[in-house]
Amino acid sequence: MVKYTYKNWWEGEVVLKYDYIISNGMQPVLAEWDNFSNEDISLIKSKQKEIFNERVAILLEKYKATFNKELSSSLEPDEHIRMTISQIDDIFKGVLPPSEFIYTEYWKVLFSHKELREIQEYYNSSIIRGGEVDYNFINSPSMKFQKLDENNQVYAHALYLFRKWVEALKPENAMTRTEQGAPTFTNNFDKIKPTEIYRHFKAGLVDKGYLIEMELNEYLKAAFELKTIPENLFEFKDVPNKATIEAVFYTYYKNVAGKIHGKQIQYAALLGDYFVGYKTATVSSNFSKSVY
Repeated sequence: MVKYTYKNWWEGEVVLKYDYIISNGMQPVLAEWDNFSNEDISLIKSKQKEIFNERVAILLEKYKATFNKELSSSLEPDEHIRMTISQIDDIFKGVLPPSEFIYTEYWKVLFSHKELREIQEYYNSSIIRGGEVDYNFINSPSMKFQKLDENNQVYAHALYLFRKWVEALKPENAMTRTEQGAPTFTNNFDKIKPTEIYRHFKAGLVDKGYLIEMELNEYLKAAFELKTIPENLFEFKDVPNKATIEAVFYTYYKNVAGKIHGKQIQYAALLGDYFVGYKTATVSSNFSKSVY
């Protein structure tokens, strides 16, 4: 019987019974799919999928940011990449011991037997066999009875995407993408060839030790292809002073791009919008002074 609407669900007035916790002794108003019209069911399911993808994206960016920091300080980055992939494969495919809790060897993370079982079930059914993802556990963000920990299906999907991202960083793949002159991005920012852009910034930032090659590739994709500022800004390391970095971007604007009239602020934003510690207005002002 139809009792509730999409609005009731979205505002957290009712909770789908498939995944919730009781908070502070309060009992949520539980609903089943039969309590909604077909139109509202379609709206809810569409929003559930959207929320699922948003949560996966947030978790993925968190993993990538942490891994980037680890990799930049690692004395054996190739081995760290290999061990990380091996750890993920063990989570997805490893034999589950009979113990209630399982301690991962490389990451030193504790999983319950139930958590790992659900992660492996999602990996096998939805990722490997292509089965339909069940979003019934997703409730409205307005719901007051949210679980504190991320759902195992969200974790599994983010981990799968993270593994693919790490896999692309393996030395043999990096050689194919970069050392052989094949940039990993499309230039939608200006008319300069990606190979020229890559060569300029690699010489000024990677070869000097301010970024690692993986970070440069991520930056070029974000700034030149997607033209989207990431949630976690990029960060240089061991920079003697800001002018040194600004000079790399100024020479790209002046010498490589040809100092296009009326575009100075956009070229300053390539630094100011994407890196910690730099402001576009200040960078643009310094460009005007030609202090480099």
